[in-house]
Amino acid sequence: MNMNRYKRLNLDFPYKYLKESDWWYELVEEQHHFEKLVRIEPIFGRDGWYYDRQTDTSWVETCRGCWQDKSPKMFKYYLSNYMHKRIPDKAVEAIKVLINYNICPKSLMKLMWKEQDVRKLEDTRRSTIKWRKHTIGK
Repeated sequence: MNMNRYKRLNLDFPYKYLKESDWWYELVEEQHHFEKLVRIEPIFGRDGWYYDRQTDTSWVETCRGCWQDKSPKMFKYYLSNYMHKRIPDKAVEAIKVLINYNICPKSLMKLMWKEQDVRKLEDTRRSTIKWRKHTIGK
């Protein structure tokens, strides 16, 4: 098995907590419409979100089962955000100045959009963790 063929991301909330209780699994199943996804046999037997570069398919493996995604676009999006190197705050402010003066090159604009996406995802993750600690106590 060629290991460079596969990419793996850790499972974030809500998949991370599927092991803990049946009611949580039912909630996740209902929200993410697992019944509409194709159930397949686990390949690695580890919790994770996987992508096969040769066949261009992605799937989610959990302790409760394995489901194939209809489209690997979301995996590729999350992977590109995960691989993104953060821009220092001073550089972000400098790019904003260039944007305000309408002299920002397209390459910097794309970099800024990616940076904003990554920061929004991090904010969402932080607020989810705060909500989870407050509501569930974990």
